[in-house]
Amino acid sequence: MSHRRLLDEHPSSSVLTSDTRFVLVFQQIDSLMAQADTAFVSKPLDLAVLTTLSRNFETIGPDIQSLSQVAARTTAKWVETQQQVLLQQNQRINLLTLVLMLMVLLAAAALVVRHRQQAAEHREKERIASQLRDANRQAEEANRGKSRFLANMSHELRTPLNGMMGMLGLLQISALDLQQAQYVRVARSSATHLLLLINDLLDISAIDEGKGKIEPVQTNLPELIRNVADMVRPSAVQKGLDLTLDIEGALTTWVITDGTRLTQILLNLLTNAIKFSKRGRVTLRLHQTAGAFVGDVYTVNLRAQVTDEGIGMDAETISRIFRRFEMGDASVSRLYGGTGLGLEISRTFARMMAGDITATSAIGVGSTFTLDIHMAVAHGPALDTIADAPLLRDPSLPGLDILVAEDHPVNRLYMAALLGLLGHGVRFAEDGEMAVAEARRQAPDLILMDLHMPKLDGWQATHQLRAGDDAACRVPIVALTADVLTNCQARAAAAGMEGFLSKPVTLAQIEQLLLRLFGARGAAPDRVQASRLPAPHLGDTAGAAVPALTATDATQAVAIQSATRRRRRFIAGDVERHLNLVHIGELWAAITLSGYRSLLESLFLDDSRSLQLLCDHLGHQRGDTLEAAAHSVKGTAASLGLIAIVGACLEVEKSCRSFDASTCTAALQRVCDSVRITHALLQTMGLVQAPCPDLGKSHAVLTTTEN
Repeated sequence: MSHRRLLDEHPSSSVLTSDTRFVLVFQQIDSLMAQADTAFVSKPLDLAVLTTLSRNFETIGPDIQSLSQVAARTTAKWVETQQQVLLQQNQRINLLTLVLMLMVLLAAAALVVRHRQQAAEHREKERIASQLRDANRQAEEANRGKSRFLANMSHELRTPLNGMMGMLGLLQISALDLQQAQYVRVARSSATHLLLLINDLLDISAIDEGKGKIEPVQTNLPELIRNVADMVRPSAVQKGLDLTLDIEGALTTWVITDGTRLTQILLNLLTNAIKFSKRGRVTLRLHQTAGAFVGDVYTVNLRAQVTDEGIGMDAETISRIFRRFEMGDASVSRLYGGTGLGLEISRTFARMMAGDITATSAIGVGSTFTLDIHMAVAHGPALDTIADAPLLRDPSLPGLDILVAEDHPVNRLYMAALLGLLGHGVRFAEDGEMAVAEARRQAPDLILMDLHMPKLDGWQATHQLRAGDDAACRVPIVALTADVLTNCQARAAAAGMEGFLSKPVTLAQIEQLLLRLFGARGAAPDRVQASRLPAPHLGDTAGAAVPALTATDATQAVAIQSATRRRRRFIAGDVERHLNLVHIGELWAAITLSGYRSLLESLFLDDSRSLQLLCDHLGHQRGDTLEAAAHSVKGTAASLGLIAIVGACLEVEKSCRSFDASTCTAALQRVCDSVRITHALLQTMGLVQAPCPDLGKSHAVLTTTEN
């Protein structure tokens, strides 16, 4: 029975259940099994029943054998089917394996290709990096070459320019007729413009090299602003523009800032405003707001706005004007000229000074450029550092023995003239070797050393002198060069030089240097005043000779007493700032020299007392009558081409209602100075003989009132 149950329960029996023979045989087996169970259950066993049962089992034997064969054949067929299935599965597995192998091979090939590409890209990057390194080295070498080129070119250009401007300056204060003076003024103006262009290029080079420096020092801010306005006023007056200085509130007197760069920025903005204006007003408006403490330092914020009524700009032009070499459009560049460097340089320096420059404008209305800058408040220098140095040397003090090492003959002539005016002895050396030999032969008081000379340059000559043990090794040496790059100044200091003068050097710079190094002995002696300005001899259009000025007259013309200081001589730009020579020339041609001199005599003799009346009103702060008094003097001065007096009166006329004691003092000082300097210039040129009116009493009145 257990085996029979195994056939029912075994899963393989399901293959035979569908065969009818299997079902019949199993039914017979089940019936015999039931008979056997009955026979074996009864006791005692019945032999006949067992015999019958045995014959019945033998009867189904062939059927079971036949069923076994069928089962074997079915099983074999099933096994064959399973083998075919397995074979198909194996084939599929082999196919999938082959596909996977192909995919792996493709992936490996792709990886190999990618690796080779990456290797090639890496080699290309290395090649490009190598090229970039080479290009960078070449750029650095080119940049160093450019710096050397600029240094050499600045020297080569500024050296002859120094001699030319110096000679023009000396010529300008010599005996010239009016036409010659005009020619000299134009030539000097052109040379000054060329110098400004050279300076712009040097500034750009320094900025590109990262060597553009800001050097904050104690600066008198109100004085700097007034000086800037004075510098551009003649240009504004010459174009018929109204130049206004509008200071809202009070300005801190002493601040820490780079006064040179601040002056450069303001001059650029003002000269641009004047250049691009044909009529109307140019205003420099200043407003100072309260600052804050940064650590222990108190800072203030200064806003300077330059507004004009010129051609104006559109928004697209405003977006470009601070870029290098940009000047609006080509027509503007052709009409007004310029290099397009000034605004970029100004904004760069403004940002280096913790500030910025912005612009607003409208076509045909005008433009406003705004400078915002932050400055630290200073306490001002000690009194002994700002006290006036002695302007004249005692005749008992000997002049200095100065050795000038200079290879350019024009510059030697110019330095001889400058130092001769100051009453000092001059020796010359044409190269570094001669300078060393001459200094060791007889040690001078001072050596002015050009840096670029044949045989030995200035640095090499200085090293040789400093390496000695004689008197020459202790002589002060000052660099005198047209090379103004920052590293040159550092090299000069490292070589042991006590100072650095940049060409073109002026008489004032020379004297300031000598005063710093030698005190009163470096000043000009009193006895050379009479010989500074040769007395001119002019002829008028009628052919009548004008008497030449005597030495005493020349001394009187140069040694002008202002309310606070004694003016000994003219400085560069005095003629241009005080006299409109074009207008004077036209007036001279119209009414003859005698007629023009007569008008000048009438003004300075002050027959109408207009000058004295203006100064008296300023001295007593009479704001209600100042406008009429200033207008009267302004009209007369304008007719005669005396633009500095016109400018001083114009400020009084426009601001008279808001004058207080301090502004009255400044305005009176300006009027007095403009009258005295203008008179001295005209007297030196032989155009006026009348003495300068004494306007100092008004200053005394105002001072007494303030006290």
